[in-house]
Amino acid sequence: MSDSEIVRLPPRDGVPIEIKLRWGIQKDDLAALGVLHDAAFPVKYESEYYDWMLSESCLALLAFTTENCILSLLKAAEHRQYTETERDEENSFGVVENNASSSLYSVMVGCCIGQIAYGQRRDGRIEASPTGYLGSFAVDSRMQRCGVGGVLLDRFLSYMFFTVPVPPHLFLDYSPPYLGYEGLWGLISSAYPRLFDWISRWWFGKDRKDTNHAAEDTLKDEKPCDSVDSTVNSQIGRIQCGVGEVWLHCVAEDTKLLLYYMKRGFSPVLVAPNFYFFGGRYHEGALLVCRKDEALITSHERNSARATGKKLGDEAGQETFVATGLSNDFRLRDGNAVLPATMSEEDSSGADIVDLLLMTDLTGLRRKWRSSVGKLAFFSDLLAS
Repeated sequence: MSDSEIVRLPPRDGVPIEIKLRWGIQKDDLAALGVLHDAAFPVKYESEYYDWMLSESCLALLAFTTENCILSLLKAAEHRQYTETERDEENSFGVVENNASSSLYSVMVGCCIGQIAYGQRRDGRIEASPTGYLGSFAVDSRMQRCGVGGVLLDRFLSYMFFTVPVPPHLFLDYSPPYLGYEGLWGLISSAYPRLFDWISRWWFGKDRKDTNHAAEDTLKDEKPCDSVDSTVNSQIGRIQCGVGEVWLHCVAEDTKLLLYYMKRGFSPVLVAPNFYFFGGRYHEGALLVCRKDEALITSHERNSARATGKKLGDEAGQETFVATGLSNDFRLRDGNAVLPATMSEEDSSGADIVDLLLMTDLTGLRRKWRSSVGKLAFFSDLLAS
């Protein structure tokens, strides 16, 4: 299997369009990603966010096209503005001739960047089962309305719903099976979470040498893999394939973008006041979710995602630094709060999940999860097992 594919899109203004989709971000991509983000989003990302993009916990799908395609589209756009007489004189707006350099897919024109996250309920409880989060989704303005965004989003959702490996240790209520004395093991994991995570990675082969290159690996069906199930037992020691939901935030006042997401199967959950800060004032943020059983994804997209998907890196369960998101021009959320700092009770609309906690480190999240569900309930479940 390959970690990239060539997709042919419908022609626009007589210009044939092909893009190359590639999973994973390389260091050479960061400059182009910065330009793409700055052009697409009113908020600014700090350098830590781009550093995180090179980590194993980043799940990214990039789109590239050729310089020839960009030049042809620009020339066609100029031609549409001419008068009828000028169009007769300037009738060479078609495809620019190919040459050795223009045939390379060297121009980044889109991205879908996400990661594993955990939902936080209105009462402060944290969901033990991992979910998906789409952190940034952007398309170069020169390639918008060409189908690039649709292909990117469909591939990304397909991968998250049907393919992304979710090892047992990513479940916050996980304790390794078959070691005997499960109750004692749970007590150790509670008292010494760092030791617990290290032993878990060692036991399941997560801490071996030469495992830091997963970003370049292709998806291989080498291990037993269960499809996602809301009733899945996270203690069975099998790798689950796919998550049940993918969440995202966007500027609530951007109705055009909201309608785009809703047409793609996303549903609005709540509006959080004062979520973003840019342009000298606060802006509301909308939280949306796309559920696997409601996703508008064809079987072709599922197969394409499986064929090109990047597997979750071996370091995903480690205490890898993950940038929490936007800090400048962005109001960060505190996972310890009973309610997210950006949401009032009046705006909650009875939503079960009101915030998403990114996978900054599993040790901290497990500690928060145990605190959120209550120690008595945790130890009762532990002894009952």
